[in-house]
Amino acid sequence: MDAQDELLISFHRQFAENQNHHQRLFIQFVAAVFIVLVGYAIVYTNTGNDANLYTAKRSANGQIVEYSVAHVVEAYFAAQIILCLMIGLVANTGYNFRRDQMVNFRIRRHYLGQPLYASVFPDAFNPQGKSILGYLPGFNFVFAVALGAIQVLLFTSMLVLRGLIVYGQAVFVCIGLEILVYLLPIGVTLWIYLWYWFKYRKKISGVG
Repeated sequence: MDAQDELLISFHRQFAENQNHHQRLFIQFVAAVFIVLVGYAIVYTNTGNDANLYTAKRSANGQIVEYSVAHVVEAYFAAQIILCLMIGLVANTGYNFRRDQMVNFRIRRHYLGQPLYASVFPDAFNPQGKSILGYLPGFNFVFAVALGAIQVLLFTSMLVLRGLIVYGQAVFVCIGLEILVYLLPIGVTLWIYLWYWFKYRKKISGVG
């Protein structure tokens, strides 16, 4: 076996090891997300519609009995920032998977030849030509959707807490601006997802 063959085979082996490592990292980050969400839940459940804007309400012995609006907003954005970072990690590892999969696709086709490769490996092993909902591998896509759903739930919880969901009444400009501010992290998430999608189209699918 010459040096070129050894290099190709070692890359193929490293590709599988990298995927196992990424899945272990996901488990660690899920634990971090859980801790952040628990912190947000504690602040949220101890904040009412009549909470002070900046000052927490305390009992006679100094213990906090109700957090302020500022506290819950800070907890909200802290949780959303962590979720944005997580989705960025998921999109990045998913893109890197497709990039490495492309190299493995060429390695396998090189050693097997096109006719034999086509008879052994189905189209799913070709990383090119994936849709906007399929460019991330299944594991990454499910994780990204779950994190995005949590972001939407947090956003909805803020609307409920702040009394911004008003049925049968006009939404004033100041309320609309507040809603837009709370929507910013979800907008960042969409930007991250689309950025990696366009990068995938350009670098891997060769489109654009």
